[in-house]
Amino acid sequence: MSRLVDIFCPSWSNARKVDAQVLRATLQECFPGEVTCRVLFVPESLYRDSDRHTAALTTVDTPGDFAIFLERVLDSTEVRKYKRRALIATPKWCDTRSIGRAEELVDLVMFKTPAAQSTLAGSFERQPQVLVGFSSPDPKRQVERHETFAHFGARSSNRGSQILLDLWRRRPDLPALHVQWYDAAAPINFPKWLQRDNVHLLLQHFPKHDEYFAELARHGLQLSFAPPESFCHYHNEARAMGAVVLAMRSESFSVAELEHGINEIRLMSPKQRSESGKLARQAYEDERKAFSLRLREAIREHLLTG
Repeated sequence: MSRLVDIFCPSWSNARKVDAQVLRATLQECFPGEVTCRVLFVPESLYRDSDRHTAALTTVDTPGDFAIFLERVLDSTEVRKYKRRALIATPKWCDTRSIGRAEELVDLVMFKTPAAQSTLAGSFERQPQVLVGFSSPDPKRQVERHETFAHFGARSSNRGSQILLDLWRRRPDLPALHVQWYDAAAPINFPKWLQRDNVHLLLQHFPKHDEYFAELARHGLQLSFAPPESFCHYHNEARAMGAVVLAMRSESFSVAELEHGINEIRLMSPKQRSESGKLARQAYEDERKAFSLRLREAIREHLLTG
């Protein structure tokens, strides 16, 4: 008999929706016929109000067998009916109240990145803690050519878009840069590339993954920024497409380091760029397999057993 795993996902976050998609697909591949997954979307207010963290499962008649929470543990009468519960923890949402609630309610804490696990070391005293890693959906396409630099900022304020625009304005000698960005707080939507000197800017949010992947595939040299404790789908999707990816993961990186990395890419021959793209694709595949194995072991040992 198949057991039902409910995945609690913040309704407003596109990245977490991708997390839920990947988690559901991976679990059902790991446990064919044994596990069925259901994604439950939670309103933003329940994530951001540190005094509440309660969720009435108004869209669910009966809770499943097990629950997995993305980023923050919620509490309700229905939540307490699950046989076991797990949390995929990130430092951003683990304040004192959240950690206390997780200590009480969850049976397993999982981490996507070593930096997240290190940051939260010692926060959870009762639960087993497992670094499972993570992955992204396979775009099922490759970059068209390794010629143009691009940066997809999506709707994130910490992806370094302004840093790149400032650098390119200061360096007119640099080749063309394509930057996509969209701010939901200031929804200026212009679905065509605007060009000024060596910068092309697209003010548009891609509501469908196919549209985003098609645009991403046009640029084989990707510039990615993300805090070290975060798992960056953009970075991973670019690698899956075989792009050359310059990833600035350190919070203390300098513009000089960024310029050095860009110059290194510019000096690469077409063959070197192609080989670098193949290595990026292989790294994506290796990490996806490792995530699947670690997740299966963690879920089997700590949720399904017993």
